[in-house]
Amino acid sequence: MEIGGPRIENLKSINGTFYESFDHNKLAFIINNLDEIKKKYRDSARDALSLDKYYEASKQSNRGLGSIPVDYIQNGNDTIRGRYQARGSLSGQNMVREVRHTIFDDFYIDIDMDNCHPVITVWMCDKLGIPCDYMRDYVNYREERIQEIIEANPLLSRDDVKRLFLSIIYGVAYKNESASIKTKVCKAFKYFKIESDKHRIKSGKNFNLEGAAMSHVCCFVENQLLMIIMNYLKSKLEDISDSILCFDGVMISMSKYNKSYLKDLEEQFSFIGIPIKLSVKQMKPLDLSKIGSGYKPNKVFEFILPSNDSHLSYSRFNQYSIDDKELTARIEHSVNESLPICEALSHLLKLLPKEMIRINDMITSYDLVSGAVFSLREAAKMIKRTFAYIYNDGDCYYIVKSTQTIRFKDGDVKVFMLDFCHKSIMYKNVDVIPHSPLVEPKLNGEFNLFGQYQHQYDPNFVIDETLVSKWTNHIKDVVAAGDEVVGEYLINWFAHLLQHPERKTESVPLIKGIPGSGKNLCFNVFQRYVLNPSLSICCPDMDKLFTRFNSARMGKLLIVLDEAVDSGDRKMNNKMKNFITEERVQIENKGKDVVEVSDFSNYAVITNNDFASVIEQHDRRYICITAAKHRVGDRKYFQDMITSLLNVNAGKHLFHYLLRRDLTQFETRDLPSPSYKKELATKQANNVVKWLLSKYESLIDDDDQEQYSLPSGEWYRQYQKWCEACGESKVYSLSIFNQMMNSEGLDTKVQRVKDPSGKWVSIKERVVSSSIIKDKLAQYIV
Repeated sequence: MEIGGPRIENLKSINGTFYESFDHNKLAFIINNLDEIKKKYRDSARDALSLDKYYEASKQSNRGLGSIPVDYIQNGNDTIRGRYQARGSLSGQNMVREVRHTIFDDFYIDIDMDNCHPVITVWMCDKLGIPCDYMRDYVNYREERIQEIIEANPLLSRDDVKRLFLSIIYGVAYKNESASIKTKVCKAFKYFKIESDKHRIKSGKNFNLEGAAMSHVCCFVENQLLMIIMNYLKSKLEDISDSILCFDGVMISMSKYNKSYLKDLEEQFSFIGIPIKLSVKQMKPLDLSKIGSGYKPNKVFEFILPSNDSHLSYSRFNQYSIDDKELTARIEHSVNESLPICEALSHLLKLLPKEMIRINDMITSYDLVSGAVFSLREAAKMIKRTFAYIYNDGDCYYIVKSTQTIRFKDGDVKVFMLDFCHKSIMYKNVDVIPHSPLVEPKLNGEFNLFGQYQHQYDPNFVIDETLVSKWTNHIKDVVAAGDEVVGEYLINWFAHLLQHPERKTESVPLIKGIPGSGKNLCFNVFQRYVLNPSLSICCPDMDKLFTRFNSARMGKLLIVLDEAVDSGDRKMNNKMKNFITEERVQIENKGKDVVEVSDFSNYAVITNNDFASVIEQHDRRYICITAAKHRVGDRKYFQDMITSLLNVNAGKHLFHYLLRRDLTQFETRDLPSPSYKKELATKQANNVVKWLLSKYESLIDDDDQEQYSLPSGEWYRQYQKWCEACGESKVYSLSIFNQMMNSEGLDTKVQRVKDPSGKWVSIKERVVSSSIIKDKLAQYIV
């Protein structure tokens, strides 16, 4: 444990995916009337979540309820162990209070830690012997002090006053006692101060450092109190995956709440000396009936998501609701479901009322290319748009349904709907078709889901060899630990991804190195600045790639597994071995049909640990490397590498260098054999092999070149003695022992010898020597 830091080994944490439930219909109505809704926000409202993104990530049930999966990550996980934040901020945790209360009101009870940070501050002061009379007065008489300030400052709300006191604690306007508290707490908790300063300075916030450190200390304690709450609820409810973490509190399902929980938890807090009180925060939902045309629970509202392309601006549209049966009847009246989309649209545009045509809305390529012939429902969905946007294999299209002029700031192609339908929507199939930057893809009527390269190849481009050598030398010197053969293989491996993306390498670099060795650097440069982030992914969780919902891997040319491989999960590792060579893969998005596409993904594994379970005897998939340690802590070296290589310009030089590299003699399956792979193979070997290797070492140490010919039974007795001496729990039977010896190439040979009576008899013996073992077990011997 660092001085003034947390006891990491005893910290409580939370894992797994949570699922938030909310009123999907209300959220659609809110988004469609967002400008008017925002007028209802408090002046100090913190709007940290795009409601569009939250809506897009959610899934709607048949009853109009919404659900969204949420994964929580801990801020400063490796250092100051901060608050749990929803990944991508996609959670009610980050939603503006007015909207959160409105869409969660019927589903959740909001349990809150009252006056959390001031109470924690007083508790710490008592523990450290720091005077805090004024802060204690505020904690003990909070409501009275808040009311006094409101009476003296009628323009301040209750929330304004609460923020005022927090700002006093953290230093926006501190005086005397508050300044003394922060200074002494920071002195006591040096670790938090040092780590907090690093984060602040790195982000350009070189001010109020003590206040920030104080905030981190309070958040650390707050988070552990939250974990106590979650562990308690789990003991009572078993399943708490429908909860919402809210920093200093938690929202739990209304159907699971019991008043006794608050009392039990307060007793637990009191036991450890923190006088935290809990309360149920009242939800204050907005009255939607007076907004827009008025929210009606029996109407279904839908928000059709716009494209996420930043250069396309769009305005909010008025929401029109129409009964599904009525809409289907209108369409069926004049349109045959088997009509191609271009012909169907020309009919439908004339049939539907003007209010069904939406203005300034976009759809994605996925919606358009789901089939050559659209169903009635899909056609009706498309009718509700004025224009759409598609990006396919380098060509941008804006599809305009009418003859009106739509102006864009860029020079992308604009075509009319019927023209585009004939050449761009009527695809026979959707697939991933990779191609080198040097060639044009052959699509044959497919819609290509392969992404675009970050650079275009220029035959006249002049490569900066000095810049490129920094990357290649790092691979040879650090990643390959000075092994020239391994280093050259890795550089060729990267070049193959660019030159022949249509062919899998069928080989996986497995790189082990201690933290700070620089093993990730070459991949970071290649993924972010040579390829394109859309063509690559760095994944810390194999479940996202090899289980049911695996859309993250579609169209990826390179997948880097960073500490994602579990040495004990043989089932998952075996799945990965299949995907290394498989040419087709089934992709499933949540709420979408399964689609089968070509799989050209290549893999690399980066780890701090040994993963022997992925290495089998005679393995031809993994090239196992131990990265060098000599650059650990060399800040000057890494600062130069980061400045030189982590930019688009460097990526362009490496892009051209790798495309021009001669690979005529390179075979991806012709793997080097670094000593680390042999070490891993030895760890995976059965103990008969380990006994033979021990025998080999003994013969070499004694410089013994003799050949020893003994019956199998005698060799087996030697094997048993070795197992007993080494504490081997599993000792094979004689028959299994003989099978394993035979499988390793140490066969029995028939010898003619005289028995004691002088008769010639035939006996079976095995011949063992250091040279024979070295020849037969070469894959294990370093």
